[in-house]
Amino acid sequence: MKHPFLYKSELIWKVREFLHQKEFIEMATPIIRQNDCDQFFRRLQLKDNRYLRDSAAYGLRYNLGIADKIFEIAPCFRSDTPDNTHLCEFLMLDLYARNHCMADVIKLAQDILQLFYEGPIGYLSFAEFVRDQYGIDFFDDPNAEVEFSTYLQENYGYNHPSFLKRLDQFIIDHVEPMSKDCCLIVVDFPLVAEFRSMRRKETAGVADRFEFQINGIEVFHGYADETDLGLLGERAKKQGQFGPEEQIMIQLLSEGKVPVQSAGFGFGIERLCQVCTQEKDIRIFTTSKEFV
Repeated sequence: MKHPFLYKSELIWKVREFLHQKEFIEMATPIIRQNDCDQFFRRLQLKDNRYLRDSAAYGLRYNLGIADKIFEIAPCFRSDTPDNTHLCEFLMLDLYARNHCMADVIKLAQDILQLFYEGPIGYLSFAEFVRDQYGIDFFDDPNAEVEFSTYLQENYGYNHPSFLKRLDQFIIDHVEPMSKDCCLIVVDFPLVAEFRSMRRKETAGVADRFEFQINGIEVFHGYADETDLGLLGERAKKQGQFGPEEQIMIQLLSEGKVPVQSAGFGFGIERLCQVCTQEKDIRIFTTSKEFV
């Protein structure tokens, strides 16, 4: 393989070229934010009490009022402990498209992936998997979220008070292993997996959300945005994720300053490099260790 930095540079160039050909416009959004996230996902705080962003999503989505198809590749920051698949500072691609549905952005994400990834691609419906394995039906049962949360606590000992955290652990333990030696496109998540995502029509609690998982590593994450602002706010409050930026975005949406109907996704550049080269340690795609 080429030097990891050269591979990463060429990957970024090819992604930009591909998106420009699809008439996406690249825009820069602020890295420093005035607000923290919610109680479960905290941002890194600066000495002046401002914060480093964990995602460009809201800042980028705001610009859908300027252009219909936009993206950004820029640094993001997380409080995760660095390990073989996690970085505190990394490059993230965030992308939004106005009047797109989930199928549109899944196709776009798959096209980007296949610029670099040559392995097999499979599909999994999370809701069908849970229904077939555990008899809990997110398609038709409005109580499925409570039932599955209780099941995870009683049978796996996932005792975190947040169902989202229980669900994350279940995905790590029981879904991500199914992506060994392939890219697994997972769809039909419960709504709690992404409160911003649209509830699929004619279902009780299935979200228009997807993940691409490769060898047990989540690479792409995307969804179609919820268009019912009342439901969006209720869901965020119920999950303890109604932070300052959610309040601002809902206000902008209600005032028509941001288009309501859109879809998008994000992925970490270094993580995509890692899975496409089958490297064991993501840190080889960052700056020299002497500086971090």
